[in-house]
Amino acid sequence: MLPHSSASAPAAARRPPPSADPGLPPPSSTASFWHSEPSSFLHNHRTTPTVPTDADIVIIGSGLAGATTARYLYESSAAPAIVMLDARQACWGATGRNGGHCKASLYTLSCLPELATTLGYDQLTKLMAFQQLNVALVTEYVRAEAVDCDFRPMDSCDAFFTEDNFRAARESIDVLRKRMPEYSGRLRVVTRDTTEGRRILAQETRTPTAVGAVLSSAACLWPYKLVAHMLERAVRERGMNLQTCTPALSVVRNTGSGRKWTVITARGNINTDKVVFATNAHTAHLLPAFKGHIYPVRGQMSALVPPKSMIDRPLTHTYRLVGKDGMMDQYLIQRPIQPDGSGGELMLGGGRSLAAGFGEGRMDGAIDPPVARYLRRAPAEFFAGETGFPGEAVVGGLEKSLVSKFRRLTIDAVVGSQLRFWDAAEGIGCDDGEEEDSDSGSEYDDDNSESITQDSQGSRECVAKYEWSGVMGFSSDEMPWVGRVPALTAEEARARGLEAREAVMETEGLWMLAGFEGHGMAYCTGAAKALVQMMAGKQPYDFFPECLEASRQRMGLAPEEDEEEDEEEVDAEEEDEVEEEVDIDESKVDIRWEDLEKDEESEWVVV
Repeated sequence: MLPHSSASAPAAARRPPPSADPGLPPPSSTASFWHSEPSSFLHNHRTTPTVPTDADIVIIGSGLAGATTARYLYESSAAPAIVMLDARQACWGATGRNGGHCKASLYTLSCLPELATTLGYDQLTKLMAFQQLNVALVTEYVRAEAVDCDFRPMDSCDAFFTEDNFRAARESIDVLRKRMPEYSGRLRVVTRDTTEGRRILAQETRTPTAVGAVLSSAACLWPYKLVAHMLERAVRERGMNLQTCTPALSVVRNTGSGRKWTVITARGNINTDKVVFATNAHTAHLLPAFKGHIYPVRGQMSALVPPKSMIDRPLTHTYRLVGKDGMMDQYLIQRPIQPDGSGGELMLGGGRSLAAGFGEGRMDGAIDPPVARYLRRAPAEFFAGETGFPGEAVVGGLEKSLVSKFRRLTIDAVVGSQLRFWDAAEGIGCDDGEEEDSDSGSEYDDDNSESITQDSQGSRECVAKYEWSGVMGFSSDEMPWVGRVPALTAEEARARGLEAREAVMETEGLWMLAGFEGHGMAYCTGAAKALVQMMAGKQPYDFFPECLEASRQRMGLAPEEDEEEDEEEVDAEEEDEVEEEVDIDESKVDIRWEDLEKDEESEWVVV
């Protein structure tokens, strides 16, 4: 998923964050296109038949945040004993359900002028640099490891279809131009007021009805395959113990001798000194103090059969499509077309303002039919010049074949027959005759493919191969939380309506990275790198924005005394150990910034 926020959706418009317990990830979920080629090694994987009773580090969550944390831990330490837990299959949460984008936000952060006032321009500049660093780190890793994940650097187009939204975007870019020209120079503003602008909108971006666009550089990929590569290497080569379908039920202080913490699961307990909560939307279930600070929001995705004109001439950009409602940003990539003519799907997400309750508090066991219908019709709306929409096409057997594919997976012998199958192919969106999850808020035909095909006969509506949902972890202050888990006293817990037992007064050894706001690809890798340094007692502020660090202040609590001292003074010996500033050679990364650099006479380009 991509973030909800944009230059046209000010923070003031946000609804009050829900404070309910998000619970554990439900066992049944809609089937994501990205899971259509699951790793037979990881699916239902349990490295050992029983849960280990002891570990140096336990990581809860196997998405991009958890996998990248494990990778950096192994790179920074000799051989830590790491156990990774996931309530479902590996990478079955937000990372395995997102839009496939890898893009830094240079101006689309919500209400940029207000954010600059709140954070200061130094932090805002650092935040933007950090997002670009994330894209570069992902690019370097994919290339160094030759990861087969369809990674493609591409130009990106933010297309605006109303004057108000385009004006708001240009106002944010103007802030960059005046205060951070090094970033505004990487943006190309296109307006239909000029002949060249109209040509670009009609021929290059293929959005002839847009009032304007902002072009930059980005990348797209198959996110599940990236994480699967990391996890397979960690298990096969580094000795990580991965336990899928094993939810962490709670984390309690170990009052006896030995390890500091005990992670409780239904299959046994693990004693450990360090716990990493890579739990995103579900963080508040294990850390109740985060109720109202990190909360789940369901987004929706679809894999659509493109119109014939997009098969004959595929799109050359990734897209953010801003319609009449600023909260209805859509995000789109087109998958590569294979030599045999397959592929080319339009991976389109968005439409959240049509979802029940804006998707807040909803899980991924169902989809919202109004959103699905809107997404199927959106390509014709935004790409008005395209022809050959497959309204009459029937995509036969795709849904059933995915179910069969999952059921044919070979289960590792060490697992045996006792493993419970939690098969995503049973979820709505890839129908197998199962009833819809009760949280959908509306009725939905059991036979997805039939209802979609009938509804789109003779229209410019696309046929959906897959329609699925994913749960994003939103943050009350719109920033991820990275670092040591803030402590909470019993009195503070009661003041927040929590039980005293839900307070964690001593958090040594508890670490977190969560609340990525649907923008995890631009945060997780750098966040994991910074977190591993923090876990080693180092301070990664040469590249990590302090505004992302988890703290009591961000929770509205007074800072602890030692926190205040840490902010004022860094131990000299420890400071020497801090890694050097990450220096990314953009020529090697090949994100093609040079194509969009500012010209010599203007700090931002308008055509």
